[in-house]
Amino acid sequence: MAQPGNKGSKKTIDFLTTKNRNFNNILQSYLSLTDGGTVDSAVTLTASPTLSAGASSVGNLTFSTGSVGIVHTTTAAASADAATYTVHGKRFEVRNQLQAAINDDETSAPFVVTNASIASDSIVVGGLSGVIAGGLSESVMHAVVSGSNTMRFMFTNAGGVAVADNMTFTASFVVL
Repeated sequence: MAQPGNKGSKKTIDFLTTKNRNFNNILQSYLSLTDGGTVDSAVTLTASPTLSAGASSVGNLTFSTGSVGIVHTTTAAASADAATYTVHGKRFEVRNQLQAAINDDETSAPFVVTNASIASDSIVVGGLSGVIAGGLSESVMHAVVSGSNTMRFMFTNAGGVAVADNMTFTASFVVL
């Protein structure tokens, strides 16, 4: 049998603030909760909190009217002309250029990226972004995690013509 103010297994604000010492004055004064358990004002979480949903842990979420998504700021280092590149963050861009021409049906030498957000069991997904000219626009990009803090990517030319040396590109990646 439900106790007054208890509503069965759901607790009302009145029950939690007047009949349960553990929650007295905390819910109403700090979270501005309404009687349905809805936060009706902004809440700031600090110290990199972990949000849990069921048995899964999630982080870096943004909640807004009608949408929930993963939010990561894109990090981009300066443009380079090098086979190695360092940029950190869960979402990042590599602004670089080819180190040699890529003939049709051939694969470029790998570009090696150092990034502290990459773990040895991470999955890195990427694609070319921005304006892409020449045969590189029809190339396939492969991204492979090489170990902790390191990934490499390369292009396989599927465009039917050679891709010129020094072709500039921007490749965008996200670490999962």
